[in-house]
Amino acid sequence: MLQRTRVLERCGHARLLFVEAPSGYGKTTLVDQLCVERPALRVDLSEEDRTTGRAVARLIRVASYDHALTAAAASAGAADPTDRLAEVAAALVRLLPQSSLVVLDDVHHLEPGACAALVSGLLSVLVERNDVGLVVAARALPDIDLGELDDRVPTVRIGATDLAFDRSEVGALVGLDHAAVCRRMTEGWPAAVALWAEHGAGIDARAPTHVLDAVVRHLLEPLAPARRAALRALPLLDANVGAAIEWPDLVADVQRLGIPLQRTGSFVRVADVVRDRIVERTPFTGDQLEQIARHYTAAGDVLAGIDLLVGTGRHDRAGDLLARALPEHLAQLDLHELRGVVETLPPTTPSMPAALLTVARAAGSRMMRTLRAQLLDRLAQLDLDPAMSAATEVERVWDLAQNARVDEAEQRAFAVLPQLDADPVARARCLWSIGQSLAMREDEASFDRAATMFSQCAGVARAVGLSSLRAAALSALSYRIHLRRGQFDLAWARAEEALSIVPRGTTQYGALLTFAAEVLDLLARDDEAIETLLEASAVGRSYADARTVAYSAWNMAKVHARRRDPVAVAECLAEADANHGDWFDHPTGAEFLAVAAEMLARAGDVEHARTWLDRARAHPAVAEYPDIVWAAEGAIALADGDAEATERILTKLLDEGYTEPVHRWQYRLWIAWARHLRGDDAGALDLIAHVQRDVAAFGHPELPERFEPVRWPTLLSIGRADGAGPSAPTSIASASIRLLGEFAIEHGGATLTVPPGKPEALVKLLALTGRSLPVEEAADALWDDAATDVGMRRLRNVLSRVNASTSLVVREQGALTLAAGTVVDAVQFEAAAQLALRTSGAERSQRIVDALLLYRGELLPGDRFVDHTVLPRERMRSLAVRLNESLAEELAATGDVDGAVAAIERLLDADPYDDRSADRAAELLADAGRHSSARAWTERADRIRAELGADA
Repeated sequence: MLQRTRVLERCGHARLLFVEAPSGYGKTTLVDQLCVERPALRVDLSEEDRTTGRAVARLIRVASYDHALTAAAASAGAADPTDRLAEVAAALVRLLPQSSLVVLDDVHHLEPGACAALVSGLLSVLVERNDVGLVVAARALPDIDLGELDDRVPTVRIGATDLAFDRSEVGALVGLDHAAVCRRMTEGWPAAVALWAEHGAGIDARAPTHVLDAVVRHLLEPLAPARRAALRALPLLDANVGAAIEWPDLVADVQRLGIPLQRTGSFVRVADVVRDRIVERTPFTGDQLEQIARHYTAAGDVLAGIDLLVGTGRHDRAGDLLARALPEHLAQLDLHELRGVVETLPPTTPSMPAALLTVARAAGSRMMRTLRAQLLDRLAQLDLDPAMSAATEVERVWDLAQNARVDEAEQRAFAVLPQLDADPVARARCLWSIGQSLAMREDEASFDRAATMFSQCAGVARAVGLSSLRAAALSALSYRIHLRRGQFDLAWARAEEALSIVPRGTTQYGALLTFAAEVLDLLARDDEAIETLLEASAVGRSYADARTVAYSAWNMAKVHARRRDPVAVAECLAEADANHGDWFDHPTGAEFLAVAAEMLARAGDVEHARTWLDRARAHPAVAEYPDIVWAAEGAIALADGDAEATERILTKLLDEGYTEPVHRWQYRLWIAWARHLRGDDAGALDLIAHVQRDVAAFGHPELPERFEPVRWPTLLSIGRADGAGPSAPTSIASASIRLLGEFAIEHGGATLTVPPGKPEALVKLLALTGRSLPVEEAADALWDDAATDVGMRRLRNVLSRVNASTSLVVREQGALTLAAGTVVDAVQFEAAAQLALRTSGAERSQRIVDALLLYRGELLPGDRFVDHTVLPRERMRSLAVRLNESLAEELAATGDVDGAVAAIERLLDADPYDDRSADRAAELLADAGRHSSARAWTERADRIRAELGADA
């Protein structure tokens, strides 16, 4: 017996030990070693022991060696097997000596319900005996819900990976000289290693194969040849595969035999050490293979489906499978490998063009430009039918749009669009390309048309189930339309919508996170932007996706540049620079280098900014698009204090170059600063007013102060002595407005009072809107039945009354906004809620709790019948409901039943007629064995349904 010190140390002093592994992994041997120095009540179950009643009988039989235990067991008088099991277990465990073990070996022979009853029955008694442990060993364990006991009893789980022999253990059996060969060939499977050592076959690396054959033959002996062949032919196994080959209990049977299995996503697969030694030919029909291949594809493993068909000579079916695959199916695959698979198909395969097109589309979505060009060139060499020619033309248009060849892209897109009525996928991609081209024109009419095209693309994609393309269209609406127009709230809403329909953790999800972070960056929501970018970077690294890693680091550098941290900026830029891909050869690469120079100049590192600017100028794309570097040149001139060069370069940029509308106010502010340095304060004042109009139009007048906290206050002070310049907003530092649960204003620990009536209504309106409000819009909201001039006159009086008491509202450039620094609890709650719902892992529950602490009740409960409060109130309530639903499930998953039920109670506070949540509470309590409490919740759910007139 090999002493398993490594594994025994893992077991430690666990009160509950689960040992789960296939046959031949030494489970029983491990149990023997655990029992060497401890008294044990050991129950070895067999195939005859399947029911709860049989388990009780086995317990009593084992206890028969001890008369006291037998007498205690015989005294159990319950008729129901489960109740009798509980009584027997209690009687036995209470009479066990100190430091005992109760061992249940081979519990896989039990039916799942009987197994769960046996384990939970014993464990419920063991909590009374701190000195008694429970060991449960099986080839496969059913799901056992331990409820509250899971937190109270230290638990260790030992699996096949733990039990497999490592190299030193293999060496102890077969000799160190042969340990590496034996470990590689057996994968550390203890049964095979032991048999190898017994036969002394380690001298010849080829000889031991018969050892493995012998072990495998023994395991597979109960199976008919056709079923043995199934385990060789099918790479992935689950219930659907079993149904397709008329073996409904496939996975359960394989586990019962003890054949080593490995988990692969939602599938299991036979370990290679077994599968490679099953040599029978596949017994399946073509229809069965195609059904299984389609199932593999739908479950996200296209290559397994293709391999299955190609390996059996069905090349045409393999091509069909790939041609019909959705982009979601290919999102996580190595596209170079997939291309190699496609090119092995015979040239006469009818689906070859469609298969090439599918992979080319996937390469486009992942910015693999070289691979995509090669695939499209290969397509051009084939004899294509009209429909395939049109679909291929769409891909050429897509590339033209990506490369900013706007005129040509639009011309060719509108020419091919009428030919795509029968191909919704190509039509959606064509609409996306048109939207992309129009968005680059940067005028309002083009923005409107681009938004229409992206929306139509999202609609077509939704209709045909293309979630990835729909998400791309929504992201384009966010990033290319709303964000560039300064419509930050709309941009964020679209970004959130796009993220919600893409599976978390996929490559597309990571890419979308980088675009969402751009919105957060422009809103100066630094902490949220950094959280989002860290998540995006983690996704990118997990798939070696250079583009997402680079874009995450690039956007992170922007945040640090605004914080004036040159060291952090340089570190982020170095990471982005180390992750070049096809994106770097695109004009995007030149833009990155130029923006890097601009960011370093903003952060104060002018020397390194010049180095990056030189690299940007050397990028091939700058020869065609020289304006890429003008913003960087202006930023460096500004950092050098060269006012004339700053104004000249940035004015040229605004007049002749390409700039996004959302950034133009920043360049105007820099020009204003340059004019101020030259003594041209009158010229600076004109631009300051222009900047204020820009940011007011965005609904975020605070942006200049956030992005330029040093220059902006100085510029605002220009001309103030003689009243010529714009006045700075009157602010109440750290004022807090509460809208949730009640309306209140606090400042410095004191409560501020606004005159009731319209003055209070104005403050509520601005706090609820969350942005600056044109005075006409504010007047209309307060006096919807009054003429415009009357409303404006009344508004002036109301504004005076508000500021006479609090100076809380600022009027600038025809718009009203709350004073800088004002905090609104509803805004905080909404931001915290959205962040919590997007968080995964260990931090999710805590962030949900933190967000719920901000939700102190219904929004403005005293204004329920005011029209403009209805939708925000419902939005806040819905967020609170989603948070409590998520928290209930998170806590339930960790066994915190009381916490989950408390969250459900809060759900019913928000919606007293939510019978489904009441049912869920009953279910959780029943599963935890708290039946009286569960009945109370069931009765509550029935009362709700009765009140609703629904069936119970």
